[in-house]
Amino acid sequence: HRMADGSSSYEDLVRDAGFRVHHFAICGREGDDDVDQEETEPVDDALWHAVMEAERSGSGGYLPPPYESLARPYLRAVIETLRLYNPTIVVHGLFPEVSVARAILGIPSICYGPIPFNATWRRRNLVSLDNHCAGGTGRKHTAPTCFSMYQAALDYGWEGGGPMEMLEADEYLVCDSRDNYDGQDLCKNTHVIGPVFTGSSHPSTDKKIGYMLPSIPSDVEVILSRTPRPGQPKVLVTMASSGGREHLLEAIKACISGEYLAVIAAPRKICSIQNIKDSLEGKDLPDSIVMIDAFLPYCNIIPRVDIVICHGGQGTIQSIVCAGKPLVGLALQREQFFNLKNIERRRCGICMKKKQWFAAEIKDNVRKVLECPKYQEAADTVKDEMSKLNGPQKGSSIIFESLKRHLEL
Repeated sequence: HRMADGSSSYEDLVRDAGFRVHHFAICGREGDDDVDQEETEPVDDALWHAVMEAERSGSGGYLPPPYESLARPYLRAVIETLRLYNPTIVVHGLFPEVSVARAILGIPSICYGPIPFNATWRRRNLVSLDNHCAGGTGRKHTAPTCFSMYQAALDYGWEGGGPMEMLEADEYLVCDSRDNYDGQDLCKNTHVIGPVFTGSSHPSTDKKIGYMLPSIPSDVEVILSRTPRPGQPKVLVTMASSGGREHLLEAIKACISGEYLAVIAAPRKICSIQNIKDSLEGKDLPDSIVMIDAFLPYCNIIPRVDIVICHGGQGTIQSIVCAGKPLVGLALQREQFFNLKNIERRRCGICMKKKQWFAAEIKDNVRKVLECPKYQEAADTVKDEMSKLNGPQKGSSIIFESLKRHLEL
């Protein structure tokens, strides 16, 4: 039976599991009733880089020119691709265009992600967090989806409601710890299943995925293998693509002044390594620090450091707690503040405020976490709890039970 997955990474894993990968594409020309699979034009990812930039820059979700004109053809590509394959069910992550397209076509769906994506929960728990986030817009009612895509959805006849309803689904899989939702009124169709990625808790998953991860770059391996001086911590810095140049730069300055052995992830989307070096006011990077702008296999790196300086993205957070490491973090988006406050509540790290995010304060908090045993003890406890979860099994069971129900109908 056909299942459509709206995610865009790990294509080799999907193929190795026996599934086909098909990229969303414009099929034929607008207005054509017949869809010829041979006449397709793949859709470029430039639109979604623009979406990320629009969210980070505080533009309120509006796409900058010329990308706003791409929302309609992109949504049409998703609709036509789903119509072409006619899946029994669509399983998708944080992709409002997929949710909208399947709703227009009347296809059931399961939405998975780091938090409950139904609009009721997000309005209740996330919208008020804007002013806590370094990347927040400050507009409490700005929807976390692109308004250009929302307008395109209305143009194609979607009747799901406002922008926040663009991620509505029949069921939700929340890839998080159930402890983070104690006392919250979750809908019956929301299932908190635990982490599902490599390194989370599932030995067979670790074995299948681990061998496919890139090896650790040689210059990173040099830092990780070096014997530190007494009191010199090994640190990973990652602000991901949702961060800003200024956030990354302050963390780097903290590593320099703290004389850490540090691995620093420097995404090209934020700024180039050369740009960072030029911003250090003539100071050379010490040989105790390496900056990398390529993909890093965090699940193999984090267990070998003492602490992580990071944003609050769930993949990074869960990689850290599954490795039993403490952290110091800065929330750059709403859900990241939610994630980091849960880390702070469990005493596994410190969630800093955006007005505090300067090198001296970062260094002070790193020292505080490393010198106070309670942070490492708490991280060990959470690691043990996470090892007992089985998110992959729980998630797959819910998906296939849902698939069976829809096939019976």
